[in-house]
Amino acid sequence: MCRRGLRKVEKRYFCLKCVDDYGFYVPRHNIHVRVIDHTDTASFVLFDGGAAKLLGVSANDLRVFCCMKILSY
Repeated sequence: MCRRGLRKVEKRYFCLKCVDDYGFYVPRHNIHVRVIDHTDTASFVLFDGGAAKLLGVSANDLRVFCCMKILSY
């Protein structure tokens, strides 16, 4: 599956860079994290695979959990 950016063309997805055609795609998510200690602040972006390794849960699962929590209010 191409990860460079797909465009929807009718009912399929098409990559302009690798000139490939897909019938579906899997959305990718990322998590923005800010780490602060007594010396400085650093910002990081965790992509789905990194989030799963570090947090034990995928970015997509976190997104679903947050959406469900917002809808329950």
